[in-house]
Amino acid sequence: MRHLIAALALFAMSGLSQADSAGEVLVLNAAGAPPLINGDGSGFVERVVGEAFRRNGFELRVVRLPAERGLRNANAGIEDGEIGRAAGIEKRYPNLVRVPEAIITLQLVAFSRKQPFNVEGWSTLRPYRVAIIKGWKVFEDNLRGIVAPTFVDDADQLFNVLERDHADVVLYERWMGLAFSRERGLRDVKALSPPLISLDIFTYLNKKHMALVPKVAAALRVIKTDGTYRQAFEETIGPLSRR
Repeated sequence: MRHLIAALALFAMSGLSQADSAGEVLVLNAAGAPPLINGDGSGFVERVVGEAFRRNGFELRVVRLPAERGLRNANAGIEDGEIGRAAGIEKRYPNLVRVPEAIITLQLVAFSRKQPFNVEGWSTLRPYRVAIIKGWKVFEDNLRGIVAPTFVDDADQLFNVLERDHADVVLYERWMGLAFSRERGLRDVKALSPPLISLDIFTYLNKKHMALVPKVAAALRVIKTDGTYRQAFEETIGPLSRR
């Protein structure tokens, strides 16, 4: 009996040690889509940010929420942050702290099924019916006073609006739009050029994780130089760039 009790105690201590070594889980909101966010850790942004967390002893878990709700939750501390947002959202959501190392530079573009046209600034969109995803602040801010867009909740609704001819143009990120179009077989949907804007994308953490911010930034800088970043890009975004 004494041997059994001792063995059970040793097993319990071993289990506790393994749980402790697993690291704390940080939950970040993600409003993106493949190939940047796949939902299972395999998207480009998930891989890069997840590796930066892992090198600091944390595990990343991503949840998908509508863009606006995700920001509010992260600001309130319901989740631990946002996996990828443009700089400046901390002005509206002061409890969010930006990790000062960009994950990727994204191109925000117009997609259309109609005759292509050159997008020479936001005012080019004035004659068209435009749809955007609610919570994408860069679109909301830059369209103000130019067009009154139709708001939708996600990419599926966004491209449905375009397919059903309820919008002439939808605004989205280039890589995600190309991936979505290919998955849905939307051969007549074209990404217009040039981009409306190119944006550096950053991870944001709730201020309760302030101490982790510089550590994640340092890990991201190393990831960009040790081959990890390039490998993640080639395996996720690379196939789309060679279309």
